[in-house]
Amino acid sequence: MCPSADGWRESGANANCFDHGSGHVAMVALWQMSEGSSSGQENANLYLRGANEGRAGEHLDDMKVLEILEVFGIDGLRSYIVGHMEGLSDAANEEE
Repeated sequence: MCPSADGWRESGANANCFDHGSGHVAMVALWQMSEGSSSGQENANLYLRGANEGRAGEHLDDMKVLEILEVFGIDGLRSYIVGHMEGLSDAANEEE
């Protein structure tokens, strides 16, 4: 499975991402990873996805973070993480 802006999609035979369904762990040096890019709409979707996951109390998963970086680049990753942190903050405020 590969990340997409609003969820996960099936990976093709030549997809350049990790396969969560295989049960195998691939160790890749960060300098060997290519960085993707994202559009404004994809960044907005990643922000909302992160906010929803944060509000639901989900923890950041290291493989998911690396996959988002690889597919959507640093701007997409930043949008996702900011949304996730704000979702966690919202959930904590609602509990008080």
